[in-house]
Order: sequence, then C-alpha cells, then structure tokens
Amino acid sequence: MKLSAVVMLVFTAASWWESVAQTPDSVRAVGPQTFIKTAAVQDTLRGAGLVMADSLSVVDTVMAADSVMSADTAATADSSDVNAPFAADSVHEGMLEMPAFSTAVDSIIEDFSSGRQMIYYYGDASVSYGDMKLTAEYMEYDVERQVVYAAGVADTAGVITGKPEMTQGGKTYSMDNVFYNFKTNKARIRNMTTQEEDGVLRGDNLNMMPDRSINISGGKYTVCDAEHPHFYLRMTKAKVETQPKQKTVFGPAYVVLADVPLYPLMLPFGFVPKTPDRASGLLFPNFGEEAARGLFFKDGGFYIVLGDYFDVALTGSLYSKGSWSANLSTRYKLRYKFNGTLDITYSNVVTVCPWYTPITEVYATGQQILDCLEMGSRMSPDGSGGFMTGGNLTYTINLNKDSKVVVDSNGMFVRVDGTYANGDYRVEDVKIGGEDLDLNKTYILVLTDYYYRESGDGMTMFKDCQSIVNYTDNVIDVDV
Repeated sequence: MKLSAVVMLVFTAASWWESVAQTPDSVRAVGPQTFIKTAAVQDTLRGAGLVMADSLSVVDTVMAADSVMSADTAATADSSDVNAPFAADSVHEGMLEMPAFSTAVDSIIEDFSSGRQMIYYYGDASVSYGDMKLTAEYMEYDVERQVVYAAGVADTAGVITGKPEMTQGGKTYSMDNVFYNFKTNKARIRNMTTQEEDGVLRGDNLNMMPDRSINISGGKYTVCDAEHPHFYLRMTKAKVETQPKQKTVFGPAYVVLADVPLYPLMLPFGFVPKTPDRASGLLFPNFGEEAARGLFFKDGGFYIVLGDYFDVALTGSLYSKGSWSANLSTRYKLRYKFNGTLDITYSNVVTVCPWYTPITEVYATGQQILDCLEMGSRMSPDGSGGFMTGGNLTYTINLNKDSKVVVDSNGMFVRVDGTYANGDYRVEDVKIGGEDLDLNKTYILVLTDYYYRESGDGMTMFKDCQSIVNYTDNVIDVDV
C-alpha cells in the first residue's frame, strides 16, 4: 500500500515537470516586468499588423492543468501543505469570503512555477469582493498574498485604455492603477478621481484604509468639469473620512488658477462636509442687470425645513431703479397621499411699470379697446407699434390681412377703415375674462398715464375716457 502511494506520487511529479518543461518561457516567466517589457504573451488581436505570438495558442493552464478541473484540492490536497494555493484549510470561511474574478475577454494565464502563484487576466477583467467591484483591462492576482494589481493597457498610439474603476460603498473611483489587498481591505492607488459633493476630488498618491477612509497626498478639489481643471484647490494632504459621517479634511491648501499657484490665498486647514438632502440655511442671491430695472440682487433669503413633509423659502429681490419684491414659497408632500405648493409674492408696482409711469383706472368701451389692439398690431410683424397686454385679455393677429388703421401726420390714431363684424380688423378672436369682446360694453381698464394722458404710441382713443382712480389712489378690482 505504501509502495503504490510512492509510485503514484513520483508519477504525478514527473507529469507536472514535463508539462512545465514544455511550457514556453514567456508563460513561465510572465509577471509585471515581462508584461511591460516583452510582447511574448501579447495577443495578436491587440497588436494588429505586428507579428507576435498569440496568447491563445500558448498552452492555457486553465484548460491544460487547471488546479480546479484536474485535481480537486478539497479532495486531494493536504491542509498541512503550505505550498498548495487552494488547500482545504483555505476555504474554512467559505468561498464567499474569497474574491470572485470574471472570465477575461482575451485570455487568462496561470503561473504556479518556481514558487509563484500568479493568475493574469487580459481584456475587460473584473473582480468582486463583498461590496467592492473592480474592473480593468489588465489584472494580475497573487493567490498567496491575495493581492490584485489592476491597470490599463497602452495601444499602438500610446493611449492608455481600460483604466481601473472601483465601486465600493455606493461611490465610484477612477484611477491609473491600484494594488488591492483582499486580506486587509487596504489599497494603494495612483491618480484617482471621484465625485465629492458638488465637486471633483483628485489625488496623486492615495492609500485606502479598511474603514474606507482615504489618505491623499497631492490632492485637488474643483468644481470645474474639464479633464485638466482651469482652477482648483491644491491640498498638500487630505483625508476622506466615512465614519461617523462622510467629510473631507485637508491640511495646508492654496488656490491654483490657470496652473498659477496663488499662495496668498492659502488655507491652513479646512474640510468639505457632506450636506444632507434637506437642511435649513441661507439662499445665496443672484446678481446681474436688467435694462428696465437696473442692477439686481435677486432671490436671496432663507430656506427653513419644518419636519419631514413641509418646508418654507423666504426670498426677496432688490433693483437699483427702485423695484423690489418679497416671496413666500412653501412645499408640502406625503408620498402616496398628498403634495402641493403655495407661492405668495408682493412686489413694488415699479416692477410692472419700470419707467415710473403713474397708473390710472378708467372706463373704456369694447370698441376703444379693440381700436387700441388694432393700432398696436398695425406694423406686425415688422415693428411693434405698442402692444396692449392684460391679465384677462387674449387676442389673435391675422398677418394675412393688411392694416386699415389711419393715422395723422404725427402718427396718432384717427380711425380704422372698416368694421370688426365685417372682418376688416387684423385683430381677431378678442376675449376678456374668457368671454368674447362686447364692443358696446363698458369695461374697467387700468392704463399708464403714458397711454391715458399723453396718448403714447399714438393711442388717442382713451383721451376722453372717464377716470375712476388715478395714481394717487389705490387700484382695485379691474377687468383689463
């Protein structure tokens, strides 16, 4: 019984040495250095036009001598053999605790010769471990140390494609290369980019710790979307903390604008907190200028959260020409039950009439309103002519008709040659408050003194209207 066991062991060792001796050197010597310096294992599909040994023609250990297919270590390997990479005692915690690699698109090469325990993945490889997933064009996995190295691959033009991308804890990290230790959950990363709040955080050299915190040397924080940011905050050292709350803490930092360091704008330390989805605070205003109202300070104020289902925004606006406004906006929402908004705005009348023209309330007939509309549309579409607008007023201008408005030598309205009933007006389908305009009805109309007393834009039809309320009184209910 012992003799047969010895014979079987010698026969197995001889078969293994024969398979190793027949394996090309490029496979047995493969490693990080040979991947960079030699082309013996590069696939001809990658180097189109180059005469190279196709890695698909190399004896593939996955098919020829797969440690899983040819010898089940759970059944044959002794747990006391420390050289067996998949010994029985290596699975005492269950295979779910081991990293799970996908099948590479190009090829997979295993190298267990000369004490090495390496597996190389070429072409769109990925590995998952817990909530971490890593993808890259090239990976190499040290089975004994449980360390994976991932990097992109340079094409014939020198452009690197398939750079590593790691997803963990709901966040995505892009990088040039990474070493990840599955035993300690630590990683060493080169040139990483990730989204941090409203900006982008970049780092030259980084170490990821087991608690998912990241130590950064040579970091950049910017809100510029360009690949090479036009401006950023250069952080000499930084740390991204995840517990108890996520925030980025940094040491000495300074502003860089167009690649020019602005050392006077230096911060001894600082942090970028993670803001909650809803938080009370200040609403920063917008600044600008309008032709009618001048320079403005708009929509500045306070946002107040009142529980989980209700919030309030109090905002205001100021204009250099005297206009102002105040707004109260509320939202309420209970999912699947109810939701809605309420907006209340109070503004200075100069916002409506930016030329400081007094407001007058008058009685006007439907015919006078119609003549005003026809006068204002006589030059359409080539000129304005002074359109009349109103909250309850709608009408249509038929541009296929020629204007029949008659004006005097000063451009002041005289009459319209024709009648509305006969279709002689360009203005059609006039409605006030949703009802057809009644030419004989008297309406309450709010006008500026520019139209009423000065016959501005040639609007002479209102000069004899009876005034109800002038600009020194309060304007009340009106029709138009």
